[in-house]
Amino acid sequence: MDILNSRESSKVATWLKSFPNIKIVSRDGSNEYAKAIKSAHPNAIQINDRFHIIKNLTEYLKSYITKIMKFKIKIEKPRKSMETSLSNSKTQRVKLAKVLSNDGLTPYEISKKIKMDIRTVNKYLSLNINTLFSNNKLDKKHKESVNKKEIRVNIVKDLFSKGFSMAEISRKTGFTKKTVKKYLNPNISLVHGSYGSSRASILDGYFSTIEEMINSGASFSSIEKNLISKGYKGSASSIRMYISKKQRLENEIESSSLKNNYYFVERSKIIKMLYMKPEKIDGISADDIDSVFQLYPVLPKLYELVDSFKKLLFEKKVKNLSKWIKKAEKLDIDEIKSFLNGISMDIDGVKNAIKYKYSNGLAEGKINKIKVIKRIMYGRSSFAYLRRKILELEKFRYTN
Repeated sequence: MDILNSRESSKVATWLKSFPNIKIVSRDGSNEYAKAIKSAHPNAIQINDRFHIIKNLTEYLKSYITKIMKFKIKIEKPRKSMETSLSNSKTQRVKLAKVLSNDGLTPYEISKKIKMDIRTVNKYLSLNINTLFSNNKLDKKHKESVNKKEIRVNIVKDLFSKGFSMAEISRKTGFTKKTVKKYLNPNISLVHGSYGSSRASILDGYFSTIEEMINSGASFSSIEKNLISKGYKGSASSIRMYISKKQRLENEIESSSLKNNYYFVERSKIIKMLYMKPEKIDGISADDIDSVFQLYPVLPKLYELVDSFKKLLFEKKVKNLSKWIKKAEKLDIDEIKSFLNGISMDIDGVKNAIKYKYSNGLAEGKINKIKVIKRIMYGRSSFAYLRRKILELEKFRYTN
């Protein structure tokens, strides 16, 4: 065993010549090493290490999968009636009608799809979804306010029925005398006076213009200029807030539609199938794999290519290599072509990897150990000291 401070073929060849008894060399796919071995020992059998060959193949295929596939693959769920996949609330039904309309469906088609009367669909499509959401929030807030006020009124009436004066009730509850008197009024209404009424917006009369310009892809500045030319006197921030709220709500609708009709498979799990059997990968089922394969029909061919290459290596059938190469070429994928170019430049080394049992296994184990020691010593010693330390450790290991 030895450690060299260079990868240059001339220096590696000089070192190799100091061992005249070398007959077989297992190495990775480096052209420099292949050249050095041939220079030092022209008759030595060179073996391209099997681990490195498979690693190169899977890395090329991983690069290709990453290129053609998004980080998450969107898979359509099994078809269900959309009215059961969404909530039955009015808000959700309006959302659903709006989503289908945006997808290009006519009101008649929407009514058939979600089993709703055509008149109801037309009514839902005419609703301003921003106002609808706003009213839902106000309804909830108002209900809470009414409940709170009802409790206060009941407390005041209960104290009054027990003989407490309005002044005593005021001191006990902290309410003003005016409030106590109001709560004791039998005609008191728990509903807020302004509830049910809507405030006029400075954008009233401009909503349709904004909608049309947003759908046409107009910028905010051009929308603002157009409204001003039509007599708008409000601030730019009012327009911006309305557009932002509208876009946020539309994103919510789209997200709701995706969540109810699609699920996602992570690309990383598909890539893992290059190295592992699918049943050993957590979080992905056979149905998921079938769905992904339908979207990307090339994937089964890639996995079969890797499996057949591994089988070729370990079954020692050198004659099948040319058949495998022809099969790989038919896929016409740039990344596979790069891999094939690499093994064609070292075809004898690859054939010897199939033919012989030798590998870099022992050397790779030593290299991992050396890298750990190198990191520990980083910045504190020279190459010469590192080499001496490694060789002394090996000597100590074999003498003890």
